[in-house]
Amino acid sequence: MSRNLRLLACTGVVLGLSSVYSLPASGALSLSCSLPYTHGKPGKDCTGKHTIEIQVAGGSPQTEVQAELLALDPNGVILGALPVENHDPAHLRSRIDEDDYSLRTTNRGVHVVAAPIPLLSVTAVDGDETVHAYCSDVPYLRLYQPTGQVATAGDTVDVVLAATGLEPASLQVFVDGVEIAAALGLTPATDFPGGPYAGNVSIGGENVEITDLVVDLGDIEEPSSNTVSFTLEGLPAGGHVIFADGERLANRPTRGPVSDACHIDDMEDAGQFAVFGVDIESPFEQQVVNAVPTPVSGVVKHGLPIAATKINGAALDVSGQSFVAGDGKFTADQYEYHFDEAIPQTDLRADLDAGSAPLGSFDRGSNRLTVDALDTYGNRAFDELFFAVGGVQSPTAPLETLAANALGFNVERSVSPLLMVALDEAEEAIQNSFVVGLTEDGIQALMDQKCPDAGQAFKESVQSKIAEIAPISKKISGGCSCSPNVEIGITGSSIDANAISCPVTFQDGKIAVSIDLPDVTVYGSAYGHCKDTVAGVCVAETTVDITSTTTISDLSLSFNITEGQFLGDPPEEPVFVTGTSSVSTSGGSDVDCLAEVCNWAIEGIVTIFTFGTVDLDLTPAIDVSQVTEFNQAIGASEPDPIDLGDIKIDEEEVEEFGQASLGGALESVEITPQGFLATLSGNFETLAVDTDVQPTPGAVVDVAPAPTMQIPNAGDATVLLSDEVINQLFSSMAESGGLKTACQYTDKSVDDVLPTDCDALDGAAASGMCHAIRGTDCETLAGDGITGTAIKQGVCHGASGDTCSGIAGSDLERNTCSGTPPTTLAAYNQVLFCSRQDNPPRFLIQDDAGTPATVETAVRLSDLSVAIVVDRDNDGFAELNDTPDCFGSDASVSGDCALYNTCLDLNLVTTSSIATENLDCPAGVPGFVTDVVDFQILNRQEGVVCGAAQETVDGQLVGTSNDDDTVDLIGENVDTYAPPLCVEGLDLGGFVTLQNPKIIAVETDGDADFQEYIGITGEVAAP
Repeated sequence: MSRNLRLLACTGVVLGLSSVYSLPASGALSLSCSLPYTHGKPGKDCTGKHTIEIQVAGGSPQTEVQAELLALDPNGVILGALPVENHDPAHLRSRIDEDDYSLRTTNRGVHVVAAPIPLLSVTAVDGDETVHAYCSDVPYLRLYQPTGQVATAGDTVDVVLAATGLEPASLQVFVDGVEIAAALGLTPATDFPGGPYAGNVSIGGENVEITDLVVDLGDIEEPSSNTVSFTLEGLPAGGHVIFADGERLANRPTRGPVSDACHIDDMEDAGQFAVFGVDIESPFEQQVVNAVPTPVSGVVKHGLPIAATKINGAALDVSGQSFVAGDGKFTADQYEYHFDEAIPQTDLRADLDAGSAPLGSFDRGSNRLTVDALDTYGNRAFDELFFAVGGVQSPTAPLETLAANALGFNVERSVSPLLMVALDEAEEAIQNSFVVGLTEDGIQALMDQKCPDAGQAFKESVQSKIAEIAPISKKISGGCSCSPNVEIGITGSSIDANAISCPVTFQDGKIAVSIDLPDVTVYGSAYGHCKDTVAGVCVAETTVDITSTTTISDLSLSFNITEGQFLGDPPEEPVFVTGTSSVSTSGGSDVDCLAEVCNWAIEGIVTIFTFGTVDLDLTPAIDVSQVTEFNQAIGASEPDPIDLGDIKIDEEEVEEFGQASLGGALESVEITPQGFLATLSGNFETLAVDTDVQPTPGAVVDVAPAPTMQIPNAGDATVLLSDEVINQLFSSMAESGGLKTACQYTDKSVDDVLPTDCDALDGAAASGMCHAIRGTDCETLAGDGITGTAIKQGVCHGASGDTCSGIAGSDLERNTCSGTPPTTLAAYNQVLFCSRQDNPPRFLIQDDAGTPATVETAVRLSDLSVAIVVDRDNDGFAELNDTPDCFGSDASVSGDCALYNTCLDLNLVTTSSIATENLDCPAGVPGFVTDVVDFQILNRQEGVVCGAAQETVDGQLVGTSNDDDTVDLIGENVDTYAPPLCVEGLDLGGFVTLQNPKIIAVETDGDADFQEYIGITGEVAAP
């Protein structure tokens, strides 16, 4: 459906209607007039003396009332006007002979009007309310609104008729041949005067709502507004006609010998008006289509010739429009143009290189489709919608239960939102959103940093367990001597925690980690003594006193990091190798007394100190395969032994995009001798959904293949983001309102953005408006001939808020003044620069291999609304969506207003480079920033807000002078579209540092015009 079109008068003069008439509701502002006779009476001579009586009700102390006596010709054209006051005397005569015409105020203050139709016109204004009343000494019926006007399909149309001296019971009002009173079930004889009435009526096959129907008619001495008014809503597009007729009151003149000098109105009037409409039939709102070229079809309907129709700026041939003539009373002229076009897809590469994309092409992804049409009088109608070509997606709305859907290898552990979390959101996931690449050298550097902690954990665990081994007592056979009980125990141990190494080897399907453990040295002692005596004589005595040093070497522990364990399979158990031991002893045994001759040996004691017996088995003490502290230190048996889970986009920076979180569901892991490669799908959640933002189908989703194992130009550690990730971030910005309105102070005033020479503007109206804003004396202006001068001066007076009836000039100048609302703009008013982007921007990667420090990129902005807003509130803020124009029928007389509007298609030429630490990204967190180096304005529609395709005087008045201003202001505010992206976790848990980070781009889909991935890579080293 068409919308947002200004109501423009095309033909004729709207009598006494300086603003749109609306009938006041009960208790609101109301107005009436009457002309009681002081001399004479209603009769055939059409003359009399009267007192002007005006009644205002429901107003405030600020209500302003303006009354004029108008001299009208038989066609209702104003011949002249006299300002009058309540209770003034008036002498009114209806005369058709021009020699009898008179319009003056006598020295006694009597207002004299001699003209075909003397008419008292009264207007009351209270804030936004404006009402009218009409009184005359002769019967007169005239349709004042709408006549020759153009409205937009779906909008309301206000109908106002002036009817003096009309018999209420005879009143008939037809809309396209449908008599309104009958259609509403009303009987004029009993229901008129009366109202308000309302109801639905079928007109042109559409259900049209009629509201506020009021018939307020009275005789000349009865206070009334003498108007018939109602509102139509829902009229179909096309030509329409209103026809009204009735009979004079019984005591009013009819043509005859006595009344030949009087104007005898035929008491009927008709007026054609048009509802200008564009209807896009295909595609429909939010539709996603795959056809390229993309079919677009629909119809334009009007009551006037259709001069032009465009699809996204591309002109169509409208010569084939159809025309059906109306009878001017019950049917109106009808014009229709049906369009059915195949719209090509934009060649982005050519567009970025040369800005050569033709108007009327569609980008892949979300598009605003605007079909606008122009009639022969410059009125514009349009229809617009958002649809998409190809796959698209928007971030999900906030879901409290999103985290509850987390699956994965270890749900009890807190894992980052980007990596290692499988979110059960398959419908929203975008494949290959993130890629993590690691080399064997990178993992080796990580293990080298973890190894010392593992060595210390090994030392503490083993020594602690050795210390817990209790001494044992063992009876040792003394042979022919006595057998002592020997206390055998461990006196200490030593382990060099730094004598550990952790080599890794990349193999197909796994990373093999082999940990060479430190040697374990255990110190022990054995002591025992026995003595046998007979009759006090020693017959046998044995002493054992031995110390030992046992060295256990060739200890190792190995484990595998498998592809499957990253995807949820349980980790493989570590394998411990006990190694070999060697023993050295000192001390010995002694046998005394009679047993001295036994020659007893200590080989059994030495055997004990090898710890080969069950009593002092050290194997449990040195086997750390099940020691939690050791496993945690080295990562054995852990789901994420290389700390991939810490790699993520900095959340604070992401919030600048309006993104609440980035979820990464691990899709695949590949381990080969050439490296490690993980791909993750992306889950995107916006912070909020701004209901004021025009919804779109979403950002482009064109899933590219993942990179190959050996990523070109990559270092030890690499994180890549697909262009789809950044496009989803831009979609979040748009969806959450981050691009809704951005207004910035400027150092400019209204005077700065007006052209230096107002007279250089094309058109008397624009020139007169310019002079009014600058405060020029309107009567000093000169235009192109008498007509041009009258229009320029009239617009200047109206825009300046002057009293139009008091202008000492031509009727054209006064009428032009009456039709021009005051601007209340001043040259010194400050202006703001505002922009709005509903359609998600698109990020494109187009790297130049010859610039290794940067990646060349682009941000494409389709339908960027830009406005220069007059800050009359002096608060430095404006909502572009709610800011009215400064000019036109809907112009605001207070508060902020839009001085200049333009709708742009814009390419930001950008470069991405490594972010500055502590400035763009936190310390120790690498990232990249995107800087705007240039921009290409591809399409400009001046005077047009994207999605509100009316063209107003502002495009003509200030558009030319604002070309450079707009470009400059865009350049100063483009950082809105380029927040930094910082990647946390590339230190792999803090064990390493990423040295010499650089930015890279990777192409995977075979299209050399653009790359699909952008990311950060670097060498891994000790911190």
